[in-house]
Amino acid sequence: MRAMLRLLLFAFIGVIIGHLILLVLSLRESWVERTFIFFPDQKLEGTPRQAGLDFREVYFDSADGCRLHGWYVPAGEGAPVLLWMHGNGGNISYEIGGLALLRQAGLASFIFDYRGYGLSTGQPSEAGVYRDARAAYEYLRNELGAPPERIVFFGRSLGGAVAADLALRVPARAIILDGAFTSVGDMANHHYRWLPGKGRFAHKFDTAGRLARISIPKLIIHGEQDRVVPFTMGKRLYEAAVPPKEFYPIDGAGHEDTMPVGGDGYVRRVREFIRHAQP
Repeated sequence: MRAMLRLLLFAFIGVIIGHLILLVLSLRESWVERTFIFFPDQKLEGTPRQAGLDFREVYFDSADGCRLHGWYVPAGEGAPVLLWMHGNGGNISYEIGGLALLRQAGLASFIFDYRGYGLSTGQPSEAGVYRDARAAYEYLRNELGAPPERIVFFGRSLGGAVAADLALRVPARAIILDGAFTSVGDMANHHYRWLPGKGRFAHKFDTAGRLARISIPKLIIHGEQDRVVPFTMGKRLYEAAVPPKEFYPIDGAGHEDTMPVGGDGYVRRVREFIRHAQP
């Protein structure tokens, strides 16, 4: 009996120690970044040319010296330009199909890699990717000659939080979020309920809180079968946003396939939203 009690005591102590270790690790910014938030791929899988697109390869610097890489896909003169902020995994080459689809809508795109992704230097962090987005915006304005009334922020997944932060800092025509989440804390609560200290992440990516303060027109897109960022989060983002706003659910779409599943309907909805958007 005593042996059994000792065994139970040791098991209990082991569980407590394990949770304390997880708590300490979850409070370490670098561990959180690598384990839960950022999944960069340095290898480019191709270029827009493989999709039959003309494009310009560009390099520019973030405010703290990171060298960033991106592509500019032009459209007709005076066409709206999507400033494209991708998700937390991969790099810009993962979005080539989407670039081609939205080029069909007569839209230009400027897509870039955050620090640590693709050919961009540095290590990603929340503050860092916000700086990178601001640097991309300044390059689009000053070097590519796009005025704010032609610029539309386009954020996919984690890029939705980056786009929302940028929309609070600089002027633009509109903002589109595709598969965005409400916050890192909400994502942790959804996927890692067992993790102690998950509410204390140094990174917040509070998309919902920012949408409540953004005045430009907003289009929130979400796949109804999204298993990564649940559909309910897309609805919560729409509820948190102040008007003018639109919600576009895509039946049958998950997290990564809203564009191919939406197809021509996706293109039409985005085109019409931008055409009627008045900042």
